[in-house]
Amino acid sequence: MTNEYNPDGKEIRFIDSHYKDLFHIPDGSCVQIHYPDEMVVKPCTFIDEYHTQIGYNVFHICQFAEIMERNGASYMPEPEIMGDEAAWKVGKDRILAVQTCEDGYDYTLLDENYNEIDGGQVDNPELSMLEVRRDILESFGLERRELRAMFYEDVMEQAFEVGRQAVVVNDPIAELAFKRDRFAENFDPYEYMDQVDDVQAHIQEIKADLAAGNTAPYREFLNTAIEEAREETAVEVAKVLKSQLDKLDSPKRESVMEKLAQAAEKLRLPVPLPNAKSLNDKEDTDMKNEKWDDVHGNTTPDDRMVAFLESPTDSYAILQLREDVDDNIPLMFANYSYLQKKEMEPEIDRYEVVYHGSISMSEDVNRQLEDLYVKFNIDHPDDFRGHSMSVSDIVALKVVGEVSFHYVDSVGFQKLENFMKSENYLKNAEMAMEDDYGMIDGIINNGKASGLEERPSVLEQLKEKPVPDVSHKPPKSHPEREIE
Repeated sequence: MTNEYNPDGKEIRFIDSHYKDLFHIPDGSCVQIHYPDEMVVKPCTFIDEYHTQIGYNVFHICQFAEIMERNGASYMPEPEIMGDEAAWKVGKDRILAVQTCEDGYDYTLLDENYNEIDGGQVDNPELSMLEVRRDILESFGLERRELRAMFYEDVMEQAFEVGRQAVVVNDPIAELAFKRDRFAENFDPYEYMDQVDDVQAHIQEIKADLAAGNTAPYREFLNTAIEEAREETAVEVAKVLKSQLDKLDSPKRESVMEKLAQAAEKLRLPVPLPNAKSLNDKEDTDMKNEKWDDVHGNTTPDDRMVAFLESPTDSYAILQLREDVDDNIPLMFANYSYLQKKEMEPEIDRYEVVYHGSISMSEDVNRQLEDLYVKFNIDHPDDFRGHSMSVSDIVALKVVGEVSFHYVDSVGFQKLENFMKSENYLKNAEMAMEDDYGMIDGIINNGKASGLEERPSVLEQLKEKPVPDVSHKPPKSHPEREIE
């Protein structure tokens, strides 16, 4: 690289504090500095044989070496990036993500909150990843800023969630519109850029079409993607989106209540109502109400939690954020990284059990979680009334008597170690309902003895202030959550 200081393109020399030559780098390249607590990358500009600009500051080469020695830091040329993707924190308020594509490189520039500022392609596959990064940063006037390496997948995952939260608020159609828009840009970036000027407006347009039943053009596009996509992941994502379109187009199933009402009308019988007085006696009433609840799921969240915990077989429960809690809104569809950034953990009193059922004992936990994710996105049970399983939901599993809770993350599931007290859950639930603490027999609802004080609900008894969990990165799972 040549500049006003370096017309001949001389290399920058780095030495130690004793003037011993360590290495040379081309003008405009970066030096990688390893401090005791972090690693940073700084761009360098040749000034003369003994001076270089590193970041925003000009150093004598011996002065730089002495400062590094005092700080316990080491330094080396920034190594070439051998992978297909990379990301960096640029200064304090910018993030750059770059990945290879067929014609060169695709890049995304984000602000510190993962909102997209700009994006596009560099159509020159002959350039290295570092050369592309330098050109992009120069075009935005960011070439002097310090760089800190980030995980590309984490960056794009967070950017995806931020973008989704901007348009999706407990709205399955809006979520499908958002996912279709993101997939279209990833599938054919050039055509997308030619056709879409305003991303938010485009998503709203898709949402309006889907709500009106105008799904044919989107189905045609997904069929084309399935036939022409070169990557298997893209094919799988297109298939998932198409199945969701099919679900959207399918005739609405009649609820069980509607079917019972129709049957009652034909028989000229009154439709039974919960808590209706029996013509016979209280026992008959209780039996009818129990059957009604079994059919309609007309039970409280506490009841559903108890049913899950006392199930004699392996079972699951789906927990979703309560809509009657105002400060839950920002947490809906938020991934686990977002909670960690806010120094928060999922809390049981924010959630309610919306569904529970039995699971097979033959499959492992990871397979069970993935199967449940597909089930509650593609093929909802007839009596399920919650929203499609999404990020921020929690799946509870009871396998061989052991209860575990798993946060639905953008990619995979995050196991929650402290969501409930690590005690005998069934015993706690039973004790909340029994009339005699000495009669722990595995059967709930033996009845309460007269004169007992009213006890807190099961959820209240199980609730506990959680301790921050040690995060771990789960493997990528269902393709629907891999759209970036």
